[in-house]
Amino acid sequence: MFPVCKYLRDYLSMWLGAALPLALILAGPPAAALTPLPQGDADHDESARALFLDGELSFVEVTMDPAALDSMLENPWSNELRLCSLRWTNSVLDETIGSVAIRPRGNTSRFAIKKSWKLSFNTFVPGRKFHGLEKVNLNGEHNDVSIIRSKLAWDLYKEMLVPSSRAHHVQLKINDGALVEGVQIHVEQVDEEFVQAWFDNKDGYLYKCLFQGERADLRYVWPGTGDTYKWLGGGETYVEQIHDDADYEDLAAFIDFVNNTDDAAFAAGIVDRFSVDGFLRSMAVDAAIGNWDNYWFGANNYYLYNNPDTGRFEYIPYDLDNSYGVDFSSIDWATRPLDGWGDGGFGSAGGELPPLIERVLAIPAYEAQLRRYVLALCDGPFALDAVEADIDLIHATIGPYAYEGSYDDGHMDWGYTTEMFHESFTYPDYYRNWGWGWDYGLEPYITDRRAYLLANVPAPPSLPALRLNEVLALNVATNFDEVGDFDDWLELHNAEPLPLDAGGMYLSDDPGRPKRWEIPAGTAIASGGKLLVWCDGEVGEGPLHAGFRLDVDGEQVALFADDDAGNVLLGYLSFPELAADVAYGRYPDGDGAPVYLGVPTPGAPNQAPGNLPPFIDEAWHEPLAPSASDPVTVTARIRDLVGTIASAELLYNAGDGFTTLAMFDDGTHGDGPAGDEIYGAVIPPQADGATVGYYISALDDSSATAVDPPGAPGVLHHFEVGYAAPPLYVNEFLASNTLTNQDEWGDFDDWVEIYNAGHVGLDLGGMQLSDDLEDPDRFVFPDTVIPPRGFLVVWCDGEPGEGPLHADFRLGSGGEGLGLFDSAAHGTAPIDTLSFGPQSADVSYGRDPDGGAPWRFFPEPTPGGSNSPDVAPGEGPAAFRALGAFPNPARAETRIEFQLPEARRVSLRVYGIDGREIARPPGAVLPAGRHGWSWDGRDRAGRPVASGLYLYRLRAGSEGAEGKILILR
Repeated sequence: MFPVCKYLRDYLSMWLGAALPLALILAGPPAAALTPLPQGDADHDESARALFLDGELSFVEVTMDPAALDSMLENPWSNELRLCSLRWTNSVLDETIGSVAIRPRGNTSRFAIKKSWKLSFNTFVPGRKFHGLEKVNLNGEHNDVSIIRSKLAWDLYKEMLVPSSRAHHVQLKINDGALVEGVQIHVEQVDEEFVQAWFDNKDGYLYKCLFQGERADLRYVWPGTGDTYKWLGGGETYVEQIHDDADYEDLAAFIDFVNNTDDAAFAAGIVDRFSVDGFLRSMAVDAAIGNWDNYWFGANNYYLYNNPDTGRFEYIPYDLDNSYGVDFSSIDWATRPLDGWGDGGFGSAGGELPPLIERVLAIPAYEAQLRRYVLALCDGPFALDAVEADIDLIHATIGPYAYEGSYDDGHMDWGYTTEMFHESFTYPDYYRNWGWGWDYGLEPYITDRRAYLLANVPAPPSLPALRLNEVLALNVATNFDEVGDFDDWLELHNAEPLPLDAGGMYLSDDPGRPKRWEIPAGTAIASGGKLLVWCDGEVGEGPLHAGFRLDVDGEQVALFADDDAGNVLLGYLSFPELAADVAYGRYPDGDGAPVYLGVPTPGAPNQAPGNLPPFIDEAWHEPLAPSASDPVTVTARIRDLVGTIASAELLYNAGDGFTTLAMFDDGTHGDGPAGDEIYGAVIPPQADGATVGYYISALDDSSATAVDPPGAPGVLHHFEVGYAAPPLYVNEFLASNTLTNQDEWGDFDDWVEIYNAGHVGLDLGGMQLSDDLEDPDRFVFPDTVIPPRGFLVVWCDGEPGEGPLHADFRLGSGGEGLGLFDSAAHGTAPIDTLSFGPQSADVSYGRDPDGGAPWRFFPEPTPGGSNSPDVAPGEGPAAFRALGAFPNPARAETRIEFQLPEARRVSLRVYGIDGREIARPPGAVLPAGRHGWSWDGRDRAGRPVASGLYLYRLRAGSEGAEGKILILR
């Protein structure tokens, strides 16, 4: 994840009315975002760790057939991929990888002496990645004598949280360096992996838009069909990047809307079809840095991604070397007015701007928002004092290598030399119009452009001073709503001197859906007053119940203007991971910095934060169902939000009083990597049949204490030694119910059927059902008895208020996990778990026979009844059987499947070919039937393993199996 830069809080405070604290920026999710910076994407995180390293120069050495290199240099327009190997060296890694593909890349840069290059890791080895990347772009930056401008531009987009590529400097050398050796910029490929990291999906259509053959101006071209734009410019103007079968009809419909709707329909509908705010942020950056090779001036160099989760196109910038004063049009970009910035550009037609920018800026609310963003940039990250240290560091880092390889002694485009490189950071100190790119010194351009914009951009109208003031994302016992639920909430504070009508404004926790929940008409807030909105997803419970829930792991909530004001962003509050009954909000109210609030104050003034006790969560023990010979490792995440942990202890009782063990985060007590906030201790083996209760206690550096579970030692976590699971099965489920059966409210909701294969009735009270196998207690059964050979249907509708057998989650028709777990008193031991793939509407998936091992689809679901009435219930496999790993080879996750004839303790180990243990999922006692253990292709430290062959060893009681897994990155 990219850290949010230190200047973000300052420049956004100018128009949002509150500075953001450094603590939030250092620990938590992005401090401000309509499109949050990527986080939690494995490939993105891995490439950030190993490849995109700011502050240093990486070295890339390519080895290939000299004749192939000569051919590429002689015919750079060929896209033929040639075979090579490369060595990548930096402070993190020194690796050599073979069977890599290489070719020249770019448009006009292919004419250059210093060319740009594309490296592909998955062309000759399908599915392979190099530290999370499938492809690498090494840009020559032949127009930029300083070799830094596009890097600064990419970083500035990150400051404005525009979906954009990462970039860093490398020294490229091909073969002996006689023909190619010089400093390049590695720019992240915009592809399916990029959109997966930014938008958490990669199923939409991604269009690369270039002025190639025709202007990529999004103008309407008759007859306006998908094929019209697919083949425009010889098929090179709009090129879809992900789907071979793209019909371009979505792009055609968007272009038709942009060009052929009247003004009122465009103003009302554009925000539902396009990420206007991200576009305005991007245009603000372009206007500041003078990026004329863009959509606004040049109808060139951008991507559009049709995000299937939101139904909106996202604007993604691309190719930024012609910026920060680089000029070939006799234009002083430092004094270019914002009003009319794109006039006369080469992307214009008949004096008209490209239609999207022209129509967007014709709406006063959007034009004013653009000015806000430009002025925010000038008061923050675009100012020279905000970036001068970064410029100096890059200058010093790449300076010893600039034009010292094959491009030395003036053997470079425009005759650039090392001496010119060093001069270009500060010289010339005003626009010279030399006509060869280098018309402005980098730092003088920044100084002059900022001064011009601050002096010439009119101040925009003020936005309403309505602040997102406080959130509580895990309400356990703080306050309840009008139906008695302890639900999440957020609080708005009116900082205006007069009452304010918030009716028609919108709240959202999803950056892609600014209209997620509309504040009811007539909702007035007194001057200095508060409005409490319940974020419970239960809009039927009252007018101030929003249609979304808050995420205790941290996210952002945003406030948007009403439709008449263009639905522009009014403000937001980004909060980090929180704990139960810990609020986060502004102190003092309204314009104060966001802080942790130990005492939630819904509807009342926020109180000064005091010391918070440690937070303990994710308590876990493994094996979940130990035998008498098993030691039990107990782990928990223990952290202090405003201090440090002084000590942590595990206290357990096996029947003869509590024993205390110290817990450690040192990597040697079953706690994983040292310093990861996961503490561990090991309970020695206990007698068969013993019930062991335990709790965890932590002390921080301010002598505040906490225990887990809350209420300990009166309330404890438990496990049973020699636990035997009851004969209960997840027997059938329907993940997409459109017309099969209705609940007691008449809703066609998802459901899960539980089957009792035993000969006596079983009480499910306290047992748990979940669609997240790492979070078992998403639904806890009330006291409910299933008769022998009986069935019970649980509605998975996310509407627990509709009845005792309505779970607070929905099933994912695209596939997920599903598990039945025993009660907390029995250690939350798994009774029956599975993972399933994509499901079809009104076709259930279940066991055949009931409680048996085989699973199949049922076009005619049987909720509450036998799946196979003609087969003896509970029939299972006669012997243990290993079914293999699927898929194999695998790109990442694979699933090792097997059948058990009766309940057995099962364990799995994954090894490298050198015999070193790679992964060890927690063992468990599983009932008879078919099961699967998934390995996500990561080692015990959570790092993705490299491509190669791995061995697994499965043990089920006294029997077992071994096999091989081939991982292809």
